[in-house]
Amino acid sequence: MLTIRPMTPADVGQAEEVAAAAFSGLRQAQHLPSEERTDESIARSRARMTHLVGTDPGGSWVAVDGDQVLGVALALTRGGVWVLSLLVVSPSYQDRGTGRRLLERALAYGDPAGPGIILASPDPRALHRYVSAGFSLHPSVTAWGTPRRRPRPAPGIVTVGPDGLAAALDEIDTIDTKVRGASRRPDMEANLSVPGARMLLDPGRGYALVRRGLVLTVAALDEEAAGRLVATALAEAPEGEPAELGWITGTQQWAVRAAAEAGLELRVRGAVMVRGWARPPDAYLPSGAFG
Repeated sequence: MLTIRPMTPADVGQAEEVAAAAFSGLRQAQHLPSEERTDESIARSRARMTHLVGTDPGGSWVAVDGDQVLGVALALTRGGVWVLSLLVVSPSYQDRGTGRRLLERALAYGDPAGPGIILASPDPRALHRYVSAGFSLHPSVTAWGTPRRRPRPAPGIVTVGPDGLAAALDEIDTIDTKVRGASRRPDMEANLSVPGARMLLDPGRGYALVRRGLVLTVAALDEEAAGRLVATALAEAPEGEPAELGWITGTQQWAVRAAAEAGLELRVRGAVMVRGWARPPDAYLPSGAFG
């Protein structure tokens, strides 16, 4: 019999396998290339889950049948901002109400009237659930591909090294609070611990977290700074490797322009769903893992 219970560190291995299977199907539906499942990607996914089980046990849930994990929901709260980090159900166990039950538990973690964000796939069932839960829908695109035209790095953008990280984290706390209403320091520290991750900083104006050609998140006080950060990230992407910039909504033409100028393809991805905001902040591209 299927039951919903709190997730524990012992569930992480099975939960990662469920998420990998679900995401593989989603990328195929969106006509995106399949992500190679490697030891590195598995370790990143497990580290994300372990991090949230540790920081937000009240928002971490699994659906199980006996000792088999069939679904996962991970939610976090930072400074009153609620984020759905993950909601997946095993492809072999969908259309049975499991996702709805998991979402109910995740939504109960945090203030139901407070601000929140969900990065949603184009799955009609999921979109309906989120709209029914009080979230507004903002369609989004992903920019993807090997840059055909390499932008010039913007002057004044610095890559933060280990010696300057503590001061930089204080600065991004301030930026995040102004842009999205709350700091997300524990999650930025977790992201920066992943091999290859680095922080680009436009001092006093914004920052971007990147890993090779993947722009993980951008938060800035104005669109010009956000565009400068993205241009620099794409300029410094490894030669010949694909780059990706995600969760771009219609009001974020600065990101559309940056992607087009680099020759990336724009593909409909899903939706940025928000509660407590009229729309996603203009100079902000959320993190797929941590909002």
